[in-house]
Amino acid sequence: FFFFFFFFFFFKQKTAYEISACLVGSEMCIRDSSMTDYGNPEYWERRYKEKQSTFDWLESYKSLQFIIKELITPESRVLVLGCGNAAFSEDMYDDGYKYIDNCDISGTVIEQMRERSADRKEMTYEVMDVRDLKYGSEKYDLAVDKSTIDALLCGNDAYYNVALMTKARTL
Repeated sequence: FFFFFFFFFFFKQKTAYEISACLVGSEMCIRDSSMTDYGNPEYWERRYKEKQSTFDWLESYKSLQFIIKELITPESRVLVLGCGNAAFSEDMYDDGYKYIDNCDISGTVIEQMRERSADRKEMTYEVMDVRDLKYGSEKYDLAVDKSTIDALLCGNDAYYNVALMTKARTL
């Protein structure tokens, strides 16, 4: 199982719950009001209703293709966390990786992506909060997060929310 983070976040010798317990309510969990509130699900609903154009945060599939081909086969199961309206999953699918599940907290973007990818039958899109994934354990060979952690870090209770997302479990 591989988990891509383009923002690496490591916890030493403590579980996510132990860390989150000491962070909730601390100054480290209160968002700077001058920052865009990327950690707020309402922000994403507004954004995807207003801006429907495709946007790839950080990296495109093409820029990561050589790494992905080293890690998995086209038969592998892939989870894309916080998929947004990026072309990443579509490009990956078109390159032969058919078993891709995408999740995002925004119902608006999930509907847009289902419509946009209707001809990609094996690929799914679900509304889901990455802090409370409903997928079974050991289902995926690769989980991709291009910037969801970054978004969570820009919201209130940032470290707690990241701890929930990265809690010890095998996807």
